[in-house]
Amino acid sequence: MAKCYYEVGSKNYYILKEKVKLPKFQRGLVWSEKMKRALINTIKDGLPFGALLLYKIKDEKYDYQLVDGLQRLSTVMDFENNKCKYFELKEVAKKELKNISSYYRKKFPTKLIPDNLDTIIEKTIKDVLVDNTIPEIKKSIAAKQKFKAELPGNDEDFSDLVQEKVSDIQDTIGNLIDLNDLNFPVVIFEGKAEDLPEVYDRVNSQGTKLSKYEIFSATWNNKEYLVDDDEILNWIDKRYKTIHEKSGLDIDGYNDNDDGGSPILDSKKINLFEYAYAIGKIIHEECGALFADEGKNVDPSAIDSIGFALLVVCLGGKFKQTEKLPNFFVKGNSENMIDLKNKLVEVAKQVNEYLREYIVTRDKKNVTKYIEAQVVSIIATLFKLKYIIEPDLTITRNEDSKNLIPRFKRNMPRHYIYDLISDYWAGSGDTKASNILNVKNIEDNKYLSLIKKDSWRTVISEWLVTQNSKPFRNVPIINKLFLNYMMCLTDMSGVSFSASQAFDIEHIIPISRLTKKFGKGPFSALGNLCFLPYFDNRSKHDRTVYEDLSDKRIKHEYKARVLIDKFYYPTRKEIKFIESNATFTDDNYRKFLEERSDYLIETFSDIICGSK
Repeated sequence: MAKCYYEVGSKNYYILKEKVKLPKFQRGLVWSEKMKRALINTIKDGLPFGALLLYKIKDEKYDYQLVDGLQRLSTVMDFENNKCKYFELKEVAKKELKNISSYYRKKFPTKLIPDNLDTIIEKTIKDVLVDNTIPEIKKSIAAKQKFKAELPGNDEDFSDLVQEKVSDIQDTIGNLIDLNDLNFPVVIFEGKAEDLPEVYDRVNSQGTKLSKYEIFSATWNNKEYLVDDDEILNWIDKRYKTIHEKSGLDIDGYNDNDDGGSPILDSKKINLFEYAYAIGKIIHEECGALFADEGKNVDPSAIDSIGFALLVVCLGGKFKQTEKLPNFFVKGNSENMIDLKNKLVEVAKQVNEYLREYIVTRDKKNVTKYIEAQVVSIIATLFKLKYIIEPDLTITRNEDSKNLIPRFKRNMPRHYIYDLISDYWAGSGDTKASNILNVKNIEDNKYLSLIKKDSWRTVISEWLVTQNSKPFRNVPIINKLFLNYMMCLTDMSGVSFSASQAFDIEHIIPISRLTKKFGKGPFSALGNLCFLPYFDNRSKHDRTVYEDLSDKRIKHEYKARVLIDKFYYPTRKEIKFIESNATFTDDNYRKFLEERSDYLIETFSDIICGSK
């Protein structure tokens, strides 16, 4: 019989949490609140909830390393400190809530009783109980004080009742799960330390818990590189700090310093997973327009896979060969790895700027969706146009293709929207990106080629047929993107804008009138949309622009001729059919969409092929 390198048992929660630390290859905290509540309810009901995989270590402070089970252990630790957020009060404290409500209803005049009294009571208590700034022993007093502001006319007797019942609720919730008696099932691995990443890989590859990038954090854990770059090191340090703060558990090799310093910042030694992770974070932070989330905070614990993908394709591999990335770094050194990072970030920022005017409106609203394979293929194309990488990661300027960069700058934004309209990236984006990047001659790369006018007409026509048949109300992102391209490519001379002029998506035939007349239909089809200046659009409510222009009380910045020429608004004759109940029919609306679609096909094809 084969030797067994593990033993099975159980460990008390309170003992366990003090004796376990995390390996650096652990993923971040990824469970949703719903998943966390489900685990706590499972424990409350006395049902099996899964085992922890531990590795026995020799350490003065810790007995075990947590190989698998971070989500479960950290959830219970969070529950210990925030019990009340895991249960609905109306389910676990029905009696106490009813007592408070009944007392108030009997004690005070009907005219003082809010219609939503029960909701107010439950929310007020819940807010106090989940507020971590209030010590547990003072929560009942805090609830008493808060009710004085929330409910009119309550007296000291009512306040005392609230304090008593809130204290009872705390006891009720605290007794739902006795953590003193909670034992975790555990599997303790007793094999070799160098086998841990492989064990982690095998355990998690049998479920849906880890992405391939999280697997790499385990399998690439042992090889370290000296990388003296504060930008990279700070992102890695923030990742571990965030995981530590969220989980409450120490991380092997990170929380070992007694002086409170950071081993990452002190040693400057990182593994390849950490390097690729940091590049992804830097690009995400620097290139917000590309990620359709400009202005949002970047979560340090989450993994942005773009760093892995860009490294492998720029170094000559394919999307599906990320596991081979370590092969490219055999001869790498600190200086070259820093230079590679800088060049990748530089190129990504250039792409971000090339596309920004097309995918971000004047008022900074992003109007695109992020497709990783598309963005990686674009950034990697520009990287290959600009640079050549030697096997030792030395990077030199590619003088042979510098004259191709202007072609890339002009044609790439056109391919960007063309591919989204045609749904090019549906299916195997990895394969398509590899095909784009692995052409024998860089001049054959698609982002350098012109798209013919007939091709534009065909793809837009097929797209609009679907648009005109779908009964949707909300405006699709691709529609906003298309209209923003039209604005960007249009000569706006003669129209004055402020630097931050805001625009609205305008329903040419007001959606409220369409809904009232027909109930549902393709009300947000492209043919019924255009961009209009914010203040003009908001002033007209459910009128068309022409109806609004007839109102002498309204001062308009832009007149009808400007709207038609610069904003592609239809003529009054084209939409006059809605002004009469007899002509405002479904057939006439759909006829308008078809004629409008023909106009947009020709207009867009002309301006995108004719602009520089």
